[in-house]
Amino acid sequence: TGHGKYQDPLEIPAHEAHVPANLRTLSEYSTSEINYRLRNYLKFIFVREPLERLVSAYRNKFTRSYNTAFHKRYGTKIIRRHRQDPSSEALESGHDVRFEEFVYYL
Repeated sequence: TGHGKYQDPLEIPAHEAHVPANLRTLSEYSTSEINYRLRNYLKFIFVREPLERLVSAYRNKFTRSYNTAFHKRYGTKIIRRHRQDPSSEALESGHDVRFEEFVYYL
């Protein structure tokens, strides 16, 4: 998180890793600092294999119980559109979206 709290990046909890305040963007530096970084820093990008990314997104959003707000907002919509004869509980909570339904929704 940039504050020296973790030595191993795998120890960083997801709720901390995704907080924008924990990362400085280039626009937060002065013009001279930006130019220095662009000239001297190694720039790279990580690209994930698309199907791996799809599975990862499904697991992150639909197989974890802490995403109840996400389940309710998106899961109910996915179930309504892509499941034949959904239960009233599934329509209410959206917690049991199947991978196939997720893919069809996308």
